[in-house]
Amino acid sequence: MREAVSLLGTTATDELVGHTALVPVQAGCWELLVVVRRSYQNVGIGSELVRCALEQSRRLGAQRIVLSVEATNVRARHVYERFGFEYASRCWNREMTMVRRTARLGIEKLRGHVSAGP
Repeated sequence: MREAVSLLGTTATDELVGHTALVPVQAGCWELLVVVRRSYQNVGIGSELVRCALEQSRRLGAQRIVLSVEATNVRARHVYERFGFEYASRCWNREMTMVRRTARLGIEKLRGHVSAGP
């Protein structure tokens, strides 16, 4: 199994403002973790960290990305939804699991450009 991958978000003065990690959980499946310093939230850092992590996941050949998010963290859930994550479980009083199936999304993007054979 591969090793985890970490990406750091920093300011121009190298102040750490966010962190994301991709952790392999099984073949083709990685868990995404995202943390943004409270004083830097709601300015797009989380979105950029997710975008970079998804780009890295494609390089790693990930077929599925999973994450857990607190049900009350509506802003984070909105970010994940914008990036194609869907709910795998909904526990409105605690953590929710979301998943993004990269293979399926890639096929949808290619449909207009590639015809599949029988």
